[in-house]
Amino acid sequence: DSVTWLANGAGKNSAKAGDGIVFYGLQIAKDKNFTFKAKATLLTTTSNNQVSFGLMLRDDLYIDSFLGSVITGDYVATGMVNNATTPSTAIFSKTSGALSKEVDAPSVPSLGESFSLSISRIDDVVTCTYGALTYSYNEKNLTAFDASYDYVGCFLARAAQVSYSEISFA
Repeated sequence: DSVTWLANGAGKNSAKAGDGIVFYGLQIAKDKNFTFKAKATLLTTTSNNQVSFGLMLRDDLYIDSFLGSVITGDYVATGMVNNATTPSTAIFSKTSGALSKEVDAPSVPSLGESFSLSISRIDDVVTCTYGALTYSYNEKNLTAFDASYDYVGCFLARAAQVSYSEISFA
């Protein structure tokens, strides 16, 4: 299983409200334990602090909708945000509209570079992995918009092309 996307300057993961992403994922029950994995390969990009890609577990999902600054759902993510500075961020989250950068990447990703990524949930602990880097969120509240379901999947924003392969959900 693989999917490749190209984002031509649209969308963002921002420190403010109004994220816009391309998302390919699953709806899962809030109480379901899981592990979601994929290998991401960066094919093209431009230097921009709102470029981002990777795996995401989020509280809300909008299909074929442009909502502008209305998209303020909470999430955790592993991948990359902000390739305009060194280092970029490897694991990050958003809570109540505030972007938090928990773990820096060892370097800004290079074209052609591949990353093994995963997000897992066991009870109230969500763990994000970027290569050998990990970060665990204890009791991360992802219920502000949807009390019954979460959404986990691959995402892309701004000016980049990324290929996802070896996608698995267990």
